[in-house]
Amino acid sequence: MKIIFATEPIKYPLTGIGRYSLELVKRLAVAREIEELKLFHGASFIDQIPPGGE
Repeated sequence: MKIIFATEPIKYPLTGIGRYSLELVKRLAVAREIEELKLFHGASFIDQIPPGGE
């Protein structure tokens, strides 16, 4: 399975949906069933989860 994951909810300090999104993307990244995981933030693809303080 290939997934594009929008990371906009992952903003610090983390709230409910931000925490949920962060944990979900971390687990998707290591799931065997996922052959490709792309992160999308704003208007472009990114290589890693947005850093804190954004």
